[in-house]
This record gives sequence, structure tokens and C-alpha cells, in this order.
Amino acid sequence: MTPLLGLRVVEIGDRIGTSLTGGLLATLGADVAILRPTARGPHKWRNPAAACAGKRLVVASDISGELAVADIVLVSSDLTPLPALPPNAKRIICDITAHNQASPRAGQPDSDVLVQALTGLMDTTGEADQPPVPNGFPILEGLASFFATAGVLAALRVRARNGIGQDVAVALHDCGVATLHSFLPLHLTGKPISRIGNRHVLAAPWNVYQAADDSLIICTVTDEQWRKLVAALGAPELGNDPRFATQAARMADIRLLDATVAALTGRFTVAHI
Repeated sequence: MTPLLGLRVVEIGDRIGTSLTGGLLATLGADVAILRPTARGPHKWRNPAAACAGKRLVVASDISGELAVADIVLVSSDLTPLPALPPNAKRIICDITAHNQASPRAGQPDSDVLVQALTGLMDTTGEADQPPVPNGFPILEGLASFFATAGVLAALRVRARNGIGQDVAVALHDCGVATLHSFLPLHLTGKPISRIGNRHVLAAPWNVYQAADDSLIICTVTDEQWRKLVAALGAPELGNDPRFATQAARMADIRLLDATVAALTGRFTVAHI
């Protein structure tokens, strides 16, 4: 399906999130024009082939003409100077930046990894007795592209109904805070928060376990899932064991729980499990 067929997009922002948004809109059928790269550079231009995939390359002298007829313009104003845009009441402008305009750091072209640190996202990744671990993939740029694409689609809906364009603003910092939804409840209730490796702060068992031939991840959320899990692993009696029967009980002694599950998974191959 190509629901955006016929819509024209100009991508002039250099953020990876802007590039990913352009790619998503192109996948939905939009004609996405991007300035032809002259050489490798920072940000999205570290991989020009990925940045340009599915898009129409234009030279600098043609960009003003593209902007004049664009339905959507993708920018990253904290990183890339914005050209003068001709008046167009129906145009949608989507701006992906490191920080929102109300932030004391508004306009600072901070990197993805720096914003991971500023939001606390980095402090949730890794083991409790080891330093924080940055995500190797620019995770906040990726999340920003999802929010931006959703915002653009909503703005297109408003334009179709009311005939007006809108500005869509997405900040990496806001996306970083949004990733903390499992950790903020602990903070708000006064409970300590720390890095927990591959565990989950609110549910167990949720970890990487060793099978007979390799490792695998098991994620459960409900008591019913726990009972089904241990039944499948050949120990149905553990389903109602008072040490593990409820989520609260399983979380109370997480080390015993993990050791119990590991003893079961170690009896089978990954394929069997």
C-alpha cells in the first residue's frame, strides 16, 4: 500500500532521526527529495547509501524549487541551518531536535549518546556493579523518527479535514524520558533504581538463561504465564509454589527465582524450549 502517493517531501535536516523519518514516509509512498551528498560526513551522512535509500537525489540549485512545492519539509533546526521557505499555509514542517524549545538546552545540537546520558536512559543499561552502557544504535534518533512520522500523519489528517498545515516538533530528550516508563514508577514510590542487566524492574522471570546448547531470553508478566512456563519446562508444581506463585513473591527473591529457572532451562536445548 502507498497511502502517501502523490505527496512531496523535502528532507533537509542532517539528523539521523530526520533521515529515518524521510525513509518511513518514502516507504508509505511519498516522493522524498534529498540533497545529493558531496562526501561522507557526520550524523546521517556517515552512511550516505542508507540516508538516500528510497529517496530522490537533487542538487543544491534545485532545492529551492523543491521547497516551493513541498507538502512536508523535514528539518533538524538545532543542527542544520534552515533555508528561507516560501509562504504556504498548507505546508507541514517537522523539526527533530535534541531538546524541545522549553528546555534550557534548546538549540544545543547534542548527540544521541549525550541525550541518553542527560535523560538517564544510559543509567538503566548495564549491570548494577558496572558503569552505565550507552546504546550502540542511536536509539533516541530512531524513536524520534517514529514519533515524527506519527505527528506528520496526524498533521496530514488535519490538513485534509481543515485545509491547514502544522508544525511538528519532536525532541530526542522527550523520547529518552518516554523510555523510562518502567523505572519512573519506582522513583515515584521511593524505591531504589539501578541497572539490572537483562532483568525487568517490574516483572519476573525476565532474563537471559542458559539452555543445554545456547542461551535464550524468557519474559513473563503474569502469574498465568509463570504457571505455563514451568509446566512447559517439566515442573508444573512450581506454578503454585508459595515462593513463586505471585509476581510479588517472584520479585522478592529474584536470585533464587533465576537460579530455579536456569536449572530447568539447562535440561533442554533452545530448539526444544
